[in-house]
Amino acid sequence: VRRWPKIPYAEWTRAAVLARLDEIAKAAKPQDTLFVYFAGHGIVPADPGYSEMFYFAAVDAERSGEGSFRRDGLISAADIADFIRKVAARRIVIVLDSCQSGGAIDSLARVADARLRMDAPGAASGLPPVAVHILVGTTPLQYLLQVRNDDTAVARSIVAVAQASGADGPVTGTRDLLSRAAAGIPAASTAGGLRQDPLLVLAGGDIALPGRGGEK
Repeated sequence: VRRWPKIPYAEWTRAAVLARLDEIAKAAKPQDTLFVYFAGHGIVPADPGYSEMFYFAAVDAERSGEGSFRRDGLISAADIADFIRKVAARRIVIVLDSCQSGGAIDSLARVADARLRMDAPGAASGLPPVAVHILVGTTPLQYLLQVRNDDTAVARSIVAVAQASGADGPVTGTRDLLSRAAAGIPAASTAGGLRQDPLLVLAGGDIALPGRGGEK
């Protein structure tokens, strides 16, 4: 297992994030499983001049005098889709934990389906089946402003499900992990006074969790 360190908030620029994604894409092999967690401030621009429905606002996207964000500091849904499209790993899990991230769901669902069609022949050569699983937190901005120490409802729910061994039994794959986490997020976020209703893309088969068995 290789773990890339979290990018500190003060260094969370567009260039740094895209460089990290490029580094991961170059290191990943077809048999690898990737888990990528994006957390930050998201926006859905009202200005029709923006080409994408959703953007992460990096630290270098501070507001201009007109109240809008600097476009050269924005990370778009297309940037994330491009990563999914080009990375060699055939099993990919993406979590978007930000306000307004529901705006990314359509474009990410399309690229997940396209990745399945593009890479389907690889399964015949012994490579693992392609799977792209995405959890979009749709986190309200007012909720994120209350968060301390990265303890969001999305992160807390994923960890709780991964560690659970209750009536439903332990999870063995990411389909179950993300589905159970998504079911628990509304209640976890309501405890902070604001409800969030996550969205899921579960394209392809299951992705086994390390040491848990399950279909790969």
